[in-house]
Amino acid sequence: MRVVFGALLASITLLPGVARAQQDERPARGMVAVLAGEFIPESPSRLDAGAPVVGLRFGRPVNSIFVAEAGLSYALDDGARAPNDPLGVVAADIGLQARLPHGRYRPYIGASLGALRAAGSERDRRLVPGLAGAIGAWIGAAPNVTVIGEIRMRGALRGEAPGGTEQTIGVAWRI
Repeated sequence: MRVVFGALLASITLLPGVARAQQDERPARGMVAVLAGEFIPESPSRLDAGAPVVGLRFGRPVNSIFVAEAGLSYALDDGARAPNDPLGVVAADIGLQARLPHGRYRPYIGASLGALRAAGSERDRRLVPGLAGAIGAWIGAAPNVTVIGEIRMRGALRGEAPGGTEQTIGVAWRI
């Protein structure tokens, strides 16, 4: 998965339409992004215990550096995990990103607060407060399209909800 992630990210940076995206500095009212990748739990029982993750994010620039973001992620139950590993992790959060404001590559760091829920047995389904930190980059691919590569670390502030790392790549559209 990491090799595919790296190859996809490298190939996207070579798109011929990038020159137009670099010159497009119109202020965005907001963005919507769809992401997919791998969720690796904090304490996996096996080295290959990762599960597919999908996410939907909405963002709005606060100024040229900060972006407010709301998101929802779901780590899918792939059925191949040990019974004591978390399955079907849902995470919702609201946060802030700080990014370099100009150019084709816009690296960022971010932090967010939210909630985590593991869809295990009926009595284990609890919603607990969560905290997440992210590092990634926005890469202009076209005037209204941006590619996002990100690593997001999640953890529960209390309780037994699972934490872990999301490694995702996605596409964002300016709205």
